[in-house]
Amino acid sequence: MALAAVLYSDGAAEPESVSAQAARAAERVNAYEELGLALNCRASALIELARPVDALPLFQAALEIRERYAPSEVPASLGNLAITFTALGRFDEAVTAGREAMAAGERLASRVHRNLAELQLARALFSLGRWDEAVSTVQEAAPDTAPANRGMLIGPPLLVAIHRGELDGARAILEEFEQVRGDSAAFESDYRSLREVALAHLDGAAAEALSVIGRAQSGDYAEWPSWLPLAVDLVSQLPGEEALREAAESLAGDVVPKTSPYVKAQSARLGALLAHRSGNSARAAEQWLTAIAVVGEAGMAFHAAALRLELFEHVAERAGTADDLRAAVDTFTELRATPWLQRARRAAEVATLG
Repeated sequence: MALAAVLYSDGAAEPESVSAQAARAAERVNAYEELGLALNCRASALIELARPVDALPLFQAALEIRERYAPSEVPASLGNLAITFTALGRFDEAVTAGREAMAAGERLASRVHRNLAELQLARALFSLGRWDEAVSTVQEAAPDTAPANRGMLIGPPLLVAIHRGELDGARAILEEFEQVRGDSAAFESDYRSLREVALAHLDGAAAEALSVIGRAQSGDYAEWPSWLPLAVDLVSQLPGEEALREAAESLAGDVVPKTSPYVKAQSARLGALLAHRSGNSARAAEQWLTAIAVVGEAGMAFHAAALRLELFEHVAERAGTADDLRAAVDTFTELRATPWLQRARRAAEVATLG
């Protein structure tokens, strides 16, 4: 089991198989604490390999064992469930698990586990469109966040600032992170692609966003690929079909998990944009509706609104798109997403004049 833990901390792929062997050995001798650790380590490796569906039952089994035999590890297990539910797009369940993990950490005076649970909770809250809650949750967690996890602090506040048009605030978040990051052993997959896409957005570098999608690895997608819609926003500004096709091919690659609603929705969205540019409005509408259904099922209010707006902009003649636009405007207004609200109003004016 020690070997699996070391391999996992080094980012190797071997801990999945090594911890599976450790779990079998622990089960044979009724070593329950070790069994819980082995199951947890194996599930953690599966998360990093972008296999949250396989990880979930292992985390649940580890939790059941730890509740009975290793109660001090319960906060960590609940936190891992929150991570897995987030990776699967089950954000309401992630919020519940995150709050339970925080409560368990408080009961056991485990500040580290409570802090990590709070950061995971913020991610789920953002995805559900509960932006102010997400930002305040990050702010509360920040003082107790270890250097290795500080990349998790920039996610919700950075995305909220960008979507609200608070670009100076977004730059300040990135600059502050760079100052404290230094040479710390931060987990790059927690912030790497998000940071790069945010910088591309602030610099107006649409082509760079395409490069980020192309070089992203499984770790960039494994837990919370919230950077992807922003990247596709930029790629959609590039002319022609080549960039869209390249991005779509990247998302179809083996390294990309297909379980995340972020990935599924953006894959369908790229299909919609390609269909539209080739003149197939019916196919484009079908793909946008698929993307809207994916994020709608996951409760991703902002992302559903953004997709509804894009559908209206490109296929305004379709029945129901006016209702889509009104729903999008309501969401943007509630979230104070000023650039998106302005864009929606421009789209409505164009449609009226046209």
